[in-house]
Amino acid sequence: MIFASGRHRKLLVPLALCLVACSGEEDRDPPGAAQVSMFTGRLETADAVVGLAVSEWGNVYAYVCGGETTFATHSRWFAGSLASGSAPLENDGFRLDVTRRGEETDITLTAPDGAVHTTLAERAGAGSRSAVYESPADAECPWGVVVIDDGGVEPEVHGTWCGLIEAAEVFAQVTPVRPMDFSNDILPVLANTPAGEVRFEVRRAGASPAAQ
Repeated sequence: MIFASGRHRKLLVPLALCLVACSGEEDRDPPGAAQVSMFTGRLETADAVVGLAVSEWGNVYAYVCGGETTFATHSRWFAGSLASGSAPLENDGFRLDVTRRGEETDITLTAPDGAVHTTLAERAGAGSRSAVYESPADAECPWGVVVIDDGGVEPEVHGTWCGLIEAAEVFAQVTPVRPMDFSNDILPVLANTPAGEVRFEVRRAGASPAAQ
């Protein structure tokens, strides 16, 4: 199923974070490959999941992926800094409050209508396939995929493709290409776009957007 919306969702960071970002490069990790931890969880009262990539320096890049009833309304990226242990992140009227607690992260998503949804996202351990993936750099609007590994034969794969048609956002749910291969940072997926079924390759996300 595909839905269209006239809104353009732009990645917004709260003013307190923007004051840091606008002053220079302080919002980015220092040079060198920073270790990135993955956290994933299912929102308790919403048809949605969340995935976070958090660097050792505190940068966070988070994706909320809606399910069958919310993929066209709730799916969006958030970015900011967890250097102080917590952060309020915003995007187009949605607010994601993130608090790091060791191997877990408290997540609260507040929708524009005031509905509040929470989860406790767990850090992916060694060998876990849980991760968040981001759309190709040339995507018309950013979209993503959240993989949640509960130890079964196959992990759960949740994704929402996004494109633009006459300046309106169009959304479609994403399914994985099988057999799934998690041996590298690329995950092939399929989406039923207005142009038909299209194969994409999403990349394991870092702690900040790949395309800036």
